[in-house]
Amino acid sequence: IAAGVREYLAGLAGRTLSDRLSAALWSAIRAGRDAVMRVGELTGVIDGYIAVEVNDKNRCEPCDEINGTRYDSLSDARLDYPVIGYADCSGGMRCRGAVVPIWRKQGE
Repeated sequence: IAAGVREYLAGLAGRTLSDRLSAALWSAIRAGRDAVMRVGELTGVIDGYIAVEVNDKNRCEPCDEINGTRYDSLSDARLDYPVIGYADCSGGMRCRGAVVPIWRKQGE
């Protein structure tokens, strides 16, 4: 994870230190979430993923359009949400959108 964070930071030339540190923090958090969600996929307790863009009442049009999109796998979701938020967000790194797991109900 640390090597990935260093590589990501190196690619942020021209951004403020605050932006770079924020990006590193969110990248590390996402790496941890992804690890847990991949285990959930492998063990069958996660039944897909959904794009959630309701965290911001001022969301942009592209985020509004992707809201509610369902993905079968985390790999599929990461095509639209590769780093921090939605790839086509007008706010770039400031996107508050996320992909959340759909947990399989107990007993299914």
